[in-house]
Amino acid sequence: VTHNQENVFDLQWLELPDVAPEELEALSRNMVFHLRRLIDERDECTELIVDLTQERDYLQAQHPPSPSKSSSADSTPSPTSSLSGEDKQHLAVELADTKARLRRVRQELEEKTEQLVDTRHEVDQLVLELQKVKQENIQLAADARSARAYRDELDSLREKANRVERLEMELVRCKEKLHDVDFYKARMEELREDNIILIETKAMLEEQLTAARARGDKVHELEKENLQLKSKLHDLELDRDTDKKRIEELLEENMVLEIAQKQSMNESAHLGWELEQLSKNADLSD
Repeated sequence: VTHNQENVFDLQWLELPDVAPEELEALSRNMVFHLRRLIDERDECTELIVDLTQERDYLQAQHPPSPSKSSSADSTPSPTSSLSGEDKQHLAVELADTKARLRRVRQELEEKTEQLVDTRHEVDQLVLELQKVKQENIQLAADARSARAYRDELDSLREKANRVERLEMELVRCKEKLHDVDFYKARMEELREDNIILIETKAMLEEQLTAARARGDKVHELEKENLQLKSKLHDLELDRDTDKKRIEELLEENMVLEIAQKQSMNESAHLGWELEQLSKNADLSD
């Protein structure tokens, strides 16, 4: 015990409620070592006791004890002195049988030891396989993550494909609108011609308005001849009223024409902007 602390087997771990698997394995190994050592010591002591008993009986048979010693022997009788030869032979047979059983037990112990070594080797192999399985599990987890990433990328590509389909539909609509450009060009030429006609009409109406204004200026001169031209005044007033109505109509027509001109100019500007947009879209489609 002093020189080797492993000769002491601590039994306090039996009182502990929870023991770690590593400590339990170490304690189990220590217990097996102690049990094996105790069995070997027991077998050696048994053989030694039997040998000493047989040697004592043989010595007692060769050298019978003296009366004094026999009296002392009678006072303390030996268990083997009362045995007969048959019993001794029977004990010898049992001893041989015990030795044979001891050899068998030792052989079984060696076999169990070999099985234990094989089992430990299998456990090591299982541990290695478990590590391989863990590595494969980690690899599968990584593959799963990469698969999720690929799935997200596939979803984004699907969204892009849907967007491309929408853009293709818009492109088809733009091409259809592009076919209407000729119609809009012809319409714009017509509007330009109408605009030129409206400008000429406006110039003519401005001349008429200037003439009407000149005639309105002459009214003051005609008032001087009012007394002389009473007979003609009524006709001139009628003419003046007619001229005023005509001027008002011309002013209204002029305003209508100006509004129409502004609308036509706005429409022409809008058509020009749409034409530019369509040309830009056509360039982008090309």
